[in-house]
Amino acid sequence: MPGVTRGTAWHRAALGRVGAHNRASVVDLGRRGIVLASESAWRILMAEHARIREFLGSIQRATATDAWHKPGAELRALKRLLEDLRAFDDETHRPKGAALIGALKSRSAEPGANELVEAHEHEQAECDRLLAEALALLDALAEGRADAAEACAERLAQHRKLLRAHVAREDTSLRAAAFKILTPDDWSAVASSMSTLVRGSRQR
Repeated sequence: MPGVTRGTAWHRAALGRVGAHNRASVVDLGRRGIVLASESAWRILMAEHARIREFLGSIQRATATDAWHKPGAELRALKRLLEDLRAFDDETHRPKGAALIGALKSRSAEPGANELVEAHEHEQAECDRLLAEALALLDALAEGRADAAEACAERLAQHRKLLRAHVAREDTSLRAAAFKILTPDDWSAVASSMSTLVRGSRQR
């Protein structure tokens, strides 16, 4: 029955087109889900990166003169700025970044994921070391050891340069790589975790 054969063939072709369309729709929805969840996550992170840059700018201005090289109000104000930056990074920013890094660690089989996480964590550790050394040198200055000023200024400059580069890499290369590596479910979990932390900080 030629008519039936032609009808069956047409029907199969039509079903194939519908199936292809549905598969394309699912893929498109998945991509949109990634975009929405990743944008939500990065809005939070980039706002905090802006706050970190504000801290670094304030610290740079506070060290523009030599007034902080001796015990006094300028030295105490500089130390408070450094302690506030460390508290913000440790208590507010990093817990959110940990959700993203944890998701990347769960995808360690993906090319480049391990290297990305290791480089990120190495930079964080180096920032922590430089900041701790700068704070220790400020304590020495507070005790009247003027010879600590030069070393402290050096540590602060190194810390500022590295931390600025670190958050810039988070906004660019880390973001691009995470978008390639993480799944829609990963991004949903990351965004949910960050949103929970934001709500918690507002309630405190």
